[in-house]
Amino acid sequence: MRNAKTIGFISIKGGVGKTTAVANLGYILANEFGKKVLIVDSNLSAPSLALHYGFLKWQHTLTDVLEHKATIKSAIYELYPNLHILPSSMKSVKDLLDPQMLKKHLLSVKPVYDYILLDTTPALNKELLAAMLASDELFVITTPDHATLSCTMHAVQVAKRKRNPIRGIIINKVLGKKYELSLQDIEEQTKTPVV
Repeated sequence: MRNAKTIGFISIKGGVGKTTAVANLGYILANEFGKKVLIVDSNLSAPSLALHYGFLKWQHTLTDVLEHKATIKSAIYELYPNLHILPSSMKSVKDLLDPQMLKKHLLSVKPVYDYILLDTTPALNKELLAAMLASDELFVITTPDHATLSCTMHAVQVAKRKRNPIRGIIINKVLGKKYELSLQDIEEQTKTPVV
């Protein structure tokens, strides 16, 4: 019997590549390693994970699940035999007052999967809090520049305050430019290992 590890990918700055990382990692885990994977678009404000797969036809979404208009199982779709998606829609969630709701819904499907990967919002709000609380561990995604690193440090501090285990920082969009920080500088400033 499976018991999925739920991994959240966070950043408090948009454009660092969270959605692309979740889409690619989910595909690789499912198709290269034979793992049963659920990717979840927990970015309710601006969901786009399904678009990475060209998946545009759904009847129910995570938004419906959180509004108690659908079951979680009815909102999960197969992209590939081992890769499923729980998309979100652009319609606003009237009431995400309880950040524990996402975790409660995901618990019911953990026995089906090896991994549940959460794409998150780049805003510090209840959506991000819900994803953090639903995650067994977190990866922080950043680019190697000063502006993004300040946001990254804030994300790390928030996760540590919530006692979420941070597995490491993923550096994306490394171009080898002079303005980029070194991996050592990033580790020293965030006190978190770069993976």
